[in-house]
Amino acid sequence: MSEPFQPVRIAFQIDDAYLLEAMRHDPSRNSPKSRRKVYMQMAAVVLTMAIYSLLERSRHEDLWWMPVPIAVVLVLFWLYLSTPKGRLKFIRRAYRKSMGEFPVERSIEFGPDGFKVVGSSGATSFQPWQSVTSVVELSEGLAIYLPGGACEWIPKRFFPDSESYQRVINDTAAKVGGFERMP
Repeated sequence: MSEPFQPVRIAFQIDDAYLLEAMRHDPSRNSPKSRRKVYMQMAAVVLTMAIYSLLERSRHEDLWWMPVPIAVVLVLFWLYLSTPKGRLKFIRRAYRKSMGEFPVERSIEFGPDGFKVVGSSGATSFQPWQSVTSVVELSEGLAIYLPGGACEWIPKRFFPDSESYQRVINDTAAKVGGFERMP
């Protein structure tokens, strides 16, 4: 018979270094499928603007060339957002909007029914294990996927010791159906 679930509490600070690390370790955002989707969207915009430009030229419009620079600006913006600096700026803005100024103190407590996230303002959210869509164990930590595509990145170094980390891994694997290990 296994031992009862022992709660594990970790505390850490969300800053730019943490956000960059979280971006690097989110498998869903760094997958070839995700990049292919972005490139397909860019190609669709360029193709649409090129066709529109040719149609306008055939109608002898004075500004038939205008869709081309618009498409170039959109593609450059997309490329900027795909760089770490662009993604960091976008994510930082989203975090500031929801949590306030950086750095933000945060703690997570893993319990038998789910995990509780407490922000520096005292705001608490509880995620039951049934609502977690999947958990991916990477060599440097855990990526916990929540409904709506949100990902909670928790580095191994945030845990007080390797025993606590392993206990969370074992208990999470038993409670979440979509658990996988990646090298």
